[in-house]
Amino acid sequence: PAFCKDSHVVRVALCFSSRESDSPKCLCSLFKNTALHLAAKGGHNSAVRLLLAQGAAIVLNKNEASFLHEAIYNKRTDTTLVVIQHERFDESVQAFMHGSAMQCPILEMIEHLPESFAGLLDICMTE
Repeated sequence: PAFCKDSHVVRVALCFSSRESDSPKCLCSLFKNTALHLAAKGGHNSAVRLLLAQGAAIVLNKNEASFLHEAIYNKRTDTTLVVIQHERFDESVQAFMHGSAMQCPILEMIEHLPESFAGLLDICMTE
């Protein structure tokens, strides 16, 4: 398939298809990061697309950050635009804890990655 061209997608799929993430040695368990967190943080857009399409859980890590927070805080404009254009966008922006240091991802986007928010506004104008 076309996504196999992106070696990061293959690595993410292989890593998280095993039960390795349940191991106490795995940093994923220690910080409660999911494959989505790691892919978004690293700006691996194909992996983010694949994981969302495959129904990956959208959860918060130990720092109460969603995968979308990770993309925003790591200045991954392209990754946030992938999420904005995905059918699971509504679900993605609802993943935050009220009263946490991590606000609603849309507010975080306005503050930390305004060019992605501009992309969201562009999509809203066309719909």
